Amino acid sequence: MTKDRIVGIDLKALPADPSPPDLWQDQAACYGIDPDTFFPTSEEEAGPALAFCSACDIRETCLAWALKNGERYGVWWGLTEQQRRRIIAAAEMWLAQRPQDAEGDVRFDVVLVTPGKI
Repeated sequence: MTKDRIVGIDLKALPADPSPPDLWQDQAACYGIDPDTFFPTSEEEAGPALAFCSACDIRETCLAWALKNGERYGVWWGLTEQQRRRIIAAAEMWLAQRPQDAEGDVRFDVVLVTPGKI
């Protein structure tokens, strides 16, 4: 497996109640780009979308929206569908295993791999 980057995602730092995309899309790096770019048919075709996301200033809002609304398809916050599923699974596992009265950071270090290099 080839590690390309490690991303620390602090779920507590994400906006708790993100606005709908039509209120912030015009500030995003993806604004005006063909939407099909962000809905690749395979992980291997996600490269162009990931490049736009890496230059975006509102990624946290984008990820918060995607997670809150269960966006199952497409690239959001520079994460593919598979990568978001891993985050959700890790969050659910963490929540299930922590003591009921435990507090603390909900932070996940997610290893992202380049599609096709696993």
